[in-house]
Amino acid sequence: MGGVFSAIGAAGNKAEEAEVGGEDASAQTPVKEQEGAAQREAEAVKQQDLSTWIKGHHRRLRKRVQNPSPETLKKAERTAKQLGVSLEQALAEHIWKDHLSDATALETYAQAMRTLATSFWKRDDAADSRINWCLKMMRNYFEGGGRSAAVAKDARRRTHKQAATPATPATAEAGETAKRRRGHNAHGSGDVYSGNGELAFKRARRAAGQSEDDAPTATAPHSATSSPTASQASSTRDDDRGVPTTLTDVHLLDVGSSFNAFRRHNLHVDAIDIAPAADGVIRCDFLNAPIVSITEHTASSPSSSSSFQLVEGSYDVVVFNFLLSYIPTPALRYRCCERARRCLKRNGLLLITTPDSNHVAKGSKWMREWRTSVESIGFRRWRYEKLKFFHGIAFRAVADEDAVEPTSLSRNELMALMARPSDPIFEDK
Repeated sequence: MGGVFSAIGAAGNKAEEAEVGGEDASAQTPVKEQEGAAQREAEAVKQQDLSTWIKGHHRRLRKRVQNPSPETLKKAERTAKQLGVSLEQALAEHIWKDHLSDATALETYAQAMRTLATSFWKRDDAADSRINWCLKMMRNYFEGGGRSAAVAKDARRRTHKQAATPATPATAEAGETAKRRRGHNAHGSGDVYSGNGELAFKRARRAAGQSEDDAPTATAPHSATSSPTASQASSTRDDDRGVPTTLTDVHLLDVGSSFNAFRRHNLHVDAIDIAPAADGVIRCDFLNAPIVSITEHTASSPSSSSSFQLVEGSYDVVVFNFLLSYIPTPALRYRCCERARRCLKRNGLLLITTPDSNHVAKGSKWMREWRTSVESIGFRRWRYEKLKFFHGIAFRAVADEDAVEPTSLSRNELMALMARPSDPIFEDK
């Protein structure tokens, strides 16, 4: 009996404790809710602070383009005179060089972007994340038959063109013109760029009584003029040589990688950034890093990240995740795409994402302009999607004979098409 009473007493005590505990729990619920609300509010404030700083960083860089300092202008004028290049070209170079020299701002930006991307933005595996969109494009292209279908379409297009248009001196000249517009100068360099019609430059030319086309076009001072162009390198390659059939075989160059978001997806990734935010990301300025031929690369045999080299025609995919929105001028964006073209294998993919939370119709004009500009370099657009927070565009690097028909636009006009609504050039309209 004693045991029974003990059990009953114990049960009664537990029931009483449970009742008291229930009262305590109900009393604690509002406290926990308040704590949760306070934590969410603190996270929202942190996210807002990071976003505000990043937007300010972009704004300061654009302001340097719109209103360069007198000292920067003097340096640019001296450089333009010494090297025989346009003022626009020299000024863009100096602004970018000054930007790279601000190590503190670059490191702060890198860490802020990493925190935003990993703590506040959508997870990599979310259906509408930038990383997942890139992975989807690669799967569809290499594993889902997209590449084979595109190559077959190129072959049909060539056959139709040859049957419809017999070769004449006029068509040959048109082909040479197209090559020149894609950056092939007399030395065979694909890294030529010139003025982009930025607001400050427009004002300077108007003040001097000059027209938009007065600025000369010249080879960039860092161009490796002895190297073959991407088109020349890729045209000699067999379409099916070393083509990936699974994502694990893909060799990817992630430009502006920050913290190497692709590292978890079993790809062969070269992740580069001007300010790495994680180990394994190589410090590299894609706009100015030398691009060597395969022969030069084999001879040098780099063995560490400190001797990392970009090699012509060596990548299956080049990714620009929000990179072009960071680059401050249309001409430098165009140059990024030119250099991507040189790094890609024939029929390789250039994947571009650029932020825009507006409706698709609002960005349709500048997306069409970007397409025209990028395709003039030797690409064909393969896919385009407007997701909630960004545009996603996939381009294929094609041979000259498969390139889009040349437009009547000049090289300067094609570069100017790489503008974004936030650029100073739009503020002048």
